[in-house]
Amino acid sequence: MQSENHAHLSEKAAELIAAIKDQPATVGHSASRGRASTPPGGDNVKVLAAILGVVVVVGVVLLTLSLLPRDKAIPDELVGVWRTEAASHADRGFEIQKTSVRFQIDETVWTTHTILEVERDQGDSGVNYVIHHDAEGDEALFAFVYFARLLIR
Repeated sequence: MQSENHAHLSEKAAELIAAIKDQPATVGHSASRGRASTPPGGDNVKVLAAILGVVVVVGVVLLTLSLLPRDKAIPDELVGVWRTEAASHADRGFEIQKTSVRFQIDETVWTTHTILEVERDQGDSGVNYVIHHDAEGDEALFAFVYFARLLIR
């Protein structure tokens, strides 16, 4: 999420800067139109001030987004190793821990990823989870549905 917001804000800032640079600079005054004269270099100062303003706004937004708390809480019922009997994924288990998620690559190799955020949404037949995790410096998503089993004694 943050990387998408960062990319979007950076793109908008770049568009604004390009638009400002593409406008022709007008120095001097036009007596016939009654406009006040602009001192030499005055337009450059305005452009630099506008660029600085955009950079400051983007920086404040990014800082604010990075400081917002992200829910990293993994419920106890999800902690553990999960496997399937489906033949296509029989050797591809995963393990959810309180601060990380691990994925099985083959019979003996697992990769471990730090959990960044956990989203949960109650669905009709189970709880929909999306675990945001760090995948070698990039944010990746792992989505699944948890079906609680009812135990009748």
